[in-house]
Amino acid sequence: MGRNIEKALYVAGFFTGIDLDESCLSHVFIRFIGAGLADERTTGKRKWQFDLNTLAERRAKNAYAKRRLLTESPVFDGERLYFVIGADREGGVERGGIYCIDPFGSGDVSPEIIVENSSQKNKNSKLIWEHSEFEGKQVHISTAGLCVTPSFLFSADLDGIVKCFDKRSGKLNWKHDMQAAVIGTPLVVGDTLYVADEDGDIEVLKASAEYELISSMNHSHPIESSLIYADETLFVVTRDKVFAIGE
Repeated sequence: MGRNIEKALYVAGFFTGIDLDESCLSHVFIRFIGAGLADERTTGKRKWQFDLNTLAERRAKNAYAKRRLLTESPVFDGERLYFVIGADREGGVERGGIYCIDPFGSGDVSPEIIVENSSQKNKNSKLIWEHSEFEGKQVHISTAGLCVTPSFLFSADLDGIVKCFDKRSGKLNWKHDMQAAVIGTPLVVGDTLYVADEDGDIEVLKASAEYELISSMNHSHPIESSLIYADETLFVVTRDKVFAIGE
């Protein structure tokens, strides 16, 4: 009974899946458990699956602790699907990454497939680009979602590293160190990027291919949620307070 409960929790994931646009090839529902599973909305028939875990991670005894999970909703821009690797912060998983895939495949579209107890490169893979290593090290996990604009993709991880990518090619344009863990998703308003961290800092950067730090502010309260912008006001939610910052 306990094993079944653990498996059920593992499959459930951390967030709601998404529907692809109705004009797409097929109606699919995306749900992530360390692998992407796309089901046809009307029939429930499996359309494709995309597993980014290694053979060892897939077969680990404690799959929840060893497998790489997706804790934030993927982003669909009408053509491609973008997602970031996350995990329970206490789970011990450190191998993160950012992935861009073509969501209109069928069958197993993972980067690798298992054949006779060994992994092989998958010719049917729909992976377009990935960012899993940086300066010779594994990219750290993230609890923040991705911020995708018509030209760029912005990410932030638990090491406090903010990155700007070319959305089409996956090229890294620049990085910025917040010096503290980033929990909430970066926010873009116009051509401005806002990022908050656990130290209560909010960094304001230019949302462009060229790196530019515009300003910094500190609220002396840990910020563990995403920033919100509405009615020309930036709303900041901390553990016990809500701040509204006008123009």
